[in-house]
Amino acid sequence: MQIYDKAFYQPKNVYSLCNDVNAAPHRLIRRKILNHLFLQNNKFIKFTASALLLLLALSFPACSSSDGAIVSENQTARTVSSLTISENNAIDPSAPRTYTLSVNPGAYSLTQTDTAADLTAGDPEASSAGTANDPTMSGLVPETVTFYKNTYGGAAYDNVTFSLENGILYLEITPDISDAMLTNAHIRFELPKNENADDAVQTGDDTTTIEILTDAESSNDIDLTQNPRLKITASDGISVEYPILVRRQTFDIPTLYLTTDTGEPITSKEEYVSGNLILDGNSYEVSLRGRGNTSWRYFPQKSYLIKFDERISLFGMLASEKYALVSTYKDLSLVRNCVAMDIAACMDQLEYTPSQILVDVYLNGEYRGVYTFSEKIEEDIQKVNLFSNVSRQTLWHHGEEDIGFLLECGGDLMHPHVYGQEYFTTPHSPKFFINYPEIEEPYNDTFDYIADYMNATDRAITRGYGYEEYIDVDSWVDWFIVMELTNNTDSAFWRSTFLYKRPGEKLMIGPVWDFDMAFGNFEYDNPTYAYWSTAEQIYSLTQDHYFSYLYKSDEFMLAVRERWDEVKEDLLATALESVDRHAALAEASRVYNNHVRGVSNSAYQVTALKAFIQRRYDWIDMSIHMSDFNRHAPTQSIPEETPEDAGIILDENGNPVGIIPVDGMPVDGNPVEVSQNIVPEQ
Repeated sequence: MQIYDKAFYQPKNVYSLCNDVNAAPHRLIRRKILNHLFLQNNKFIKFTASALLLLLALSFPACSSSDGAIVSENQTARTVSSLTISENNAIDPSAPRTYTLSVNPGAYSLTQTDTAADLTAGDPEASSAGTANDPTMSGLVPETVTFYKNTYGGAAYDNVTFSLENGILYLEITPDISDAMLTNAHIRFELPKNENADDAVQTGDDTTTIEILTDAESSNDIDLTQNPRLKITASDGISVEYPILVRRQTFDIPTLYLTTDTGEPITSKEEYVSGNLILDGNSYEVSLRGRGNTSWRYFPQKSYLIKFDERISLFGMLASEKYALVSTYKDLSLVRNCVAMDIAACMDQLEYTPSQILVDVYLNGEYRGVYTFSEKIEEDIQKVNLFSNVSRQTLWHHGEEDIGFLLECGGDLMHPHVYGQEYFTTPHSPKFFINYPEIEEPYNDTFDYIADYMNATDRAITRGYGYEEYIDVDSWVDWFIVMELTNNTDSAFWRSTFLYKRPGEKLMIGPVWDFDMAFGNFEYDNPTYAYWSTAEQIYSLTQDHYFSYLYKSDEFMLAVRERWDEVKEDLLATALESVDRHAALAEASRVYNNHVRGVSNSAYQVTALKAFIQRRYDWIDMSIHMSDFNRHAPTQSIPEETPEDAGIILDENGNPVGIIPVDGMPVDGNPVEVSQNIVPEQ
């Protein structure tokens, strides 16, 4: 768990406390220490403790105290470090007094504790009698806490707990509770019932009072951001106060706390807003914007791009200025993207696969659920390296200028773009967006080279021979295997597909991306799942592209068979282990992510995912060894006559129910009869 102060997620240095309006009265503490050290008979004071306390006293900054500060001999402060000293008791020289100085980010305090024997400095455990003024020794200790959902009580948040550490009461809240709820909290602490009448202090009886004090003005509600204290008063007048610090429960995956400087939501994919990221107690200034296509337009859980001021490595990933926060809204298993990346990482003919992990995300104090935190695909010497063999962007190849480039199939389909500058098409491709280099003006020489190369590649692939001169077959084989095992219809060469070329080399495919609707999680999959998912789709937007032709080539499929036999066992073992590992890490967070998603249970998705992977593996392993590779052409297309720039209509549960083309007129998305690609008997 991470501990944060009352500003929530803003760690505070102990030496900055003089700037805090709630800082403790350091002059009073300094005066107390000096009085005890020098104005009393100090021959009983341990030399080491005296010296250290004097050093601490003289080093306290001269801060003025605030009216609400608590420093008393009966109050234990928020302790970061403490030191115990002994002095002569003028009333009873045989019973020396002891004092504990507590130094912490919220206050300093000097607490008197009477003991039966002198204490050695730095060895507070030497006391044989205990601490009479220690709040926990008084018996005035709460037993339970309830955080109600409204003023009227009744319904309460589950799993809210507290702990007492060095006299501080830490209220451990769950992700269900937003920062806004803390300013208007409805909480109740209760004491244990004590049935032992001989106890000096009767806790939990009718004469014991318990209340929460804050620095806020009088109100029926409790503002936990205003220096809250829990005060318990017993029938004999003895009372204790516990400073309350709120900290969030964290689980087995990292937690990211994002805030925008204005506190407003992120509403644009084009314009960044300035903000802050807290991760593991470290604070980073960042810029934030939206990202994604369907997920940005239709999902309640949006995807975001995080931009830092400089290149930085997080979670051991490659250093970069930009990282992606990818929504898991459509993936109730939560793990599809991470599992797919683990599978792809086994394929060394794919030069780069983005690293991804699961994280919990808070945005402006509100829990937004489990996300996939990912490296961003971009031209970079450690990622998509376009110039590994040359020092220039272009060179001459076969008498023509040769240019390195990075393309994305599909790209941003929801906004207007300039044809001939930002994107182009070939007869058998979706839109190719030029991610690199930037084309400065339409139809310049750089654009013409890229478009001409891709048109020549299109012709070679669709005619069934000569494609080896244009594409790096090994990378295309590995990409095909990853897409087939994951059954990734959603990004199979109509979007989220990347291709790149280095000067003087052939066209590579990859990195892989976007698997939240893979593994049988897409509305328009062929429900038999007995087909080649990159080549035999019934989904119209994924038909008649390059792999629809490549898989007809026996030469290409023989290369797939050879490669499959090399890697299949490792792929299956990696996939199943990856599901278990990521699902186990996300299990505790799943409960609260379900609340965000509005579902009661999603754990069954993990079991279903593993079963799907095994079935898919078995079908591929059988089909790739058949003489005709078990090819089956689709007999239907759904949805019919769908425009290329279509968006998806989702119902209230996030399920696709239709298509929205750019003109806004819906197209019927009802399923139609599909091809029955029956698995042959073995």
